[in-house]
Amino acid sequence: MTKDKELRPITFPEMGALLHGILFAYEKVVAELYKGKHKILFPYIIEDMTKVLSGQDLAVVDSEQSLEDNMDGLRIFLSNDDLLKGISFKKIDDDTYVFEIEECSFAVSGVHDILKLHGGVCPFALAVAAILSGVMKEGAYMDLADSEYSDKGSKTILKIK
Repeated sequence: MTKDKELRPITFPEMGALLHGILFAYEKVVAELYKGKHKILFPYIIEDMTKVLSGQDLAVVDSEQSLEDNMDGLRIFLSNDDLLKGISFKKIDDDTYVFEIEECSFAVSGVHDILKLHGGVCPFALAVAAILSGVMKEGAYMDLADSEYSDKGSKTILKIK
């Protein structure tokens, strides 16, 4: 603490930025240790996130609905003007979608620039994959490409395998 700065509790956006930094650091270390194969983390992240989200009793997806209907519900669920704006899912083909966040409060606050992100997957895209995994066919999984980052948001290709 310096004379110029006051001591105060952490804000929600600062906590989110902190958690973004931790996840990206893990991805970077795993990529270095396993020669770029940072995606080996994803099944574990998705499994644990699915447990956490189901423990929150969030009725975000419905296995009786189509994947596209669930994506639309998820778009509505994630849209929060204080955090994320311009959430969309764009279908590329039968198994491929682009998940886009036009404006993320963490990106706007400088997280993408501070961390100089090139590669790795947006934590919100990981959350989307975890949530949607609850409505996918038995044996299917969602593969995530590295996200493309801008100073305002991100795009991530989701591919059902």
